[in-house]
Amino acid sequence: MQIAFGVGKLSSFITGVFLVYSASHQPVSANDLGGNAERATFAKLVKASKPIKDAEDRIRYIVDLVDDELGKPARFANASEKITWKQAKSQLLIQDVTKLLDIKLLGSTSLVGTSFIAYLTEKQVEQFSKDSRVGLITEDSYLQSSALWNNAPEPNGQTTPQVWPWGMSALLTNGASSNGGATVYVLDTGVEMHADLPGLAATDRLTAFATDSSGTPINPTGCYSHATHVAGIIGAANDNKGTVGVLPGVRLVSVALGDSHSTTAQPCPLGSTTTTGSYNAAVSGYTQGLDKVYQRVLSGNQVGIVNFSFNSFPGTNQFGATTSLGAKMRMVATPTFEDGAGYKGALLIQSAGNRFENACDAAYDGTSTFDGILVVGGLDQNGQKVVPMAGLGLTTGFLSLPLADDEPGSNFNNGIRNCVEIWAPSQQVYSTWTGHSYAKLSGTSMAAPHVSGFAAWVLENDPYVTTSLDLEAAVRAKLVTINGTGLPMPRLTNTAVTASPTLDVLVNGNRALSGPLSFTKFETQPLDIKWEAVGASSCSVTVTRNGAYYSSQSLGTSGTLTTNVPGNPNAYLWAITCTSPQSTQTTVVVEGKVKRIVTVAEWYASTTSTYMSWQLIPHGSEVYWSIPGNASFSQFYNSAGADYCHIQSFGYLGQPNGDLEHPQRSTFAQYTQTLLWDSLVNGGTNFPPSGGFAPLNFGDTHNSPYGIAYYDGYKWRLECKNNDFGTITSKVTVMYGHGQ
Repeated sequence: MQIAFGVGKLSSFITGVFLVYSASHQPVSANDLGGNAERATFAKLVKASKPIKDAEDRIRYIVDLVDDELGKPARFANASEKITWKQAKSQLLIQDVTKLLDIKLLGSTSLVGTSFIAYLTEKQVEQFSKDSRVGLITEDSYLQSSALWNNAPEPNGQTTPQVWPWGMSALLTNGASSNGGATVYVLDTGVEMHADLPGLAATDRLTAFATDSSGTPINPTGCYSHATHVAGIIGAANDNKGTVGVLPGVRLVSVALGDSHSTTAQPCPLGSTTTTGSYNAAVSGYTQGLDKVYQRVLSGNQVGIVNFSFNSFPGTNQFGATTSLGAKMRMVATPTFEDGAGYKGALLIQSAGNRFENACDAAYDGTSTFDGILVVGGLDQNGQKVVPMAGLGLTTGFLSLPLADDEPGSNFNNGIRNCVEIWAPSQQVYSTWTGHSYAKLSGTSMAAPHVSGFAAWVLENDPYVTTSLDLEAAVRAKLVTINGTGLPMPRLTNTAVTASPTLDVLVNGNRALSGPLSFTKFETQPLDIKWEAVGASSCSVTVTRNGAYYSSQSLGTSGTLTTNVPGNPNAYLWAITCTSPQSTQTTVVVEGKVKRIVTVAEWYASTTSTYMSWQLIPHGSEVYWSIPGNASFSQFYNSAGADYCHIQSFGYLGQPNGDLEHPQRSTFAQYTQTLLWDSLVNGGTNFPPSGGFAPLNFGDTHNSPYGIAYYDGYKWRLECKNNDFGTITSKVTVMYGHGQ
């Protein structure tokens, strides 16, 4: 069936690091921890390309401690007892490590490993690195959301007909509402309350940081509505309003990861709605957010689903498998059944990133089958992975990122290390936005929540899923390989999918990706049609002129189209069609209207000042001639490219400024004028493209056929037009002074 989409524990990890590097005392490779390691004595120092600093230029760090299990009860009575013991034990260890260094803690973790967050001086970092209880020291940094947008929100979306997103058609989800058996944790900028998100309760809006650096509580609503859009893709209600999520009404838990008013907090990106609330997510925010998720999953005794739609900036990959964050991700993803308090685990789903590069440099890079972590790449509506197209380079200006419909493409597998495991819809996705509105965004930020919603559907409908690893296996069992691309995509029924080519067309820099694109140009203006196709083996173009066949030719899969459009009024249509090796086709239509331009509009006069010879009045000029009283003068006009002309005459009172002996110096600034005659009004019709007038003189009376009256001077205005799909106008103005 062919379908074209229409529409291990941290404690053991850190202990291992400590043992290796306390013995060697040698500098470590950047590859060991996924970052730029400057040196290591006992603890590894992982540097960030742009670390977060405070007003005193201190760097913010995440310090992971060697977290053994000494003193653990033989058996916990329940999850609550285990959580309480672990939190107390972690706090005692943190206090013991930091008490002599006057450290002000900004946050900490316990359930996913004992760590704390603080601004540190270089001396404090050096002291910690020599402490045998410290296993890893990481410079904190901000992360980037994997979404791009430039579309205006639709504030009245709740009253418009419900939009069925194309991603639903791709995944074949039917809009059936959640049965309450799943919870999706959205670790992001903070989901807003929205009329179309019934699965989000006010008590389920958490923050990773309790307060900002000044002690002010963090607002659980982010200043950028990225999280709200992600949440709508997962679980917007099927209520005949707005939009629909993959699993409508599924329970959502929002964890806002930003640190708000830190002195170096990132400004809100495009889409900012307020100056308050959490800012861009930080690595430290993710570590604390995962700690909160672990606690909820353990307490609720239910498999969790966690959506990450953020990635590392170029440089250090903070999601590397051997980083502090990577180790905590594995702890959340790994089920454990021990101590009388079983942890069922959570399936972690992360966006691959949008820079069209190796996903291993921006997302979790330790992916393997059935590890509880899935990295998701982005598909377009044709089933092709999103790649740079003909319009690449048109940007929003924010961080030099491109527009939502012109993104540089999904991150990918490089053939050596395959960090993308699954692909999902990511381009021009309609979902919830700030203020109970809706908007379209593009990026792998949109791909990940499609999989998160899909995983929630599987969890609620598969009774055999009891752990996060079971859930991953069940999701993988529903992957369908797209014919033509070989990409695995989740789909509720095992029906075949064949990709169609994706065709991008630019006309003089304007985009026709969604086609058709219409334009009107004059014959003298250039016409530049560029195209590029993905997933095509060949392309062709058929041209019609005024509805009739004009020409056709075979094309490659990219290039610039040579156009041959005669300079007379014609309507053209270019239909560019690209065909895949599987014989699927995509066509983009460009409609163009080519019209003539009025290239000449001339006025000639013969007066005593010209010695009664014909003189051309320059286009758009005003001239002054002193003409003796009762002297006669003659006029005619001419045009090229016009169908008709409109003529008016005016009388003026008052002498123009300027040098009458040198009329080119005159300004004609001080006079008043009166319309005397209009060819449309007096004659009732436009004049032909060329014509002349009988000789006139300044002694003519007011009832002269051409309205010549006794004024200080007279002026004629000539405007010639054509009817080629609108008009183009040329004007010439002639002024005559009345001689005394």
